[in-house]
Amino acid sequence: MNYAIIGAGKEGQALAKAFARKQIEVAIASRRSPEALAPVAKAIGQTVIPESLQDAVKGGRRVVFLSSDDESAAGQVEAMVEQLGFAPVQLGKLAGGGLLVQARGKSWAQLIFQDFVKFK
Repeated sequence: MNYAIIGAGKEGQALAKAFARKQIEVAIASRRSPEALAPVAKAIGQTVIPESLQDAVKGGRRVVFLSSDDESAAGQVEAMVEQLGFAPVQLGKLAGGGLLVQARGKSWAQLIFQDFVKFK
């Protein structure tokens, strides 16, 4: 499976660092050229590859993040997300993964507005 992160800002870089810590190859792309992203990717780790936005989204599906304390409900929602053509990503229980997508003050966390693509 291939992974691509669309966006090289704080959230995109934080996610790329998580991939790099586990030695998982991931593409990182933004409106900037791969050449402009090369120093960012290199600083994060060897498994982070700069790509063009067009290449990063080829054949991929948009990601929907899921977080729940009810495994049965999460499974049902995951099946529905798949049926709708999206790629579900389970973030775990609300206390952990839910923090990534919850409201902070009067605004929603930035992660849910990033474009992420999952490849098979």
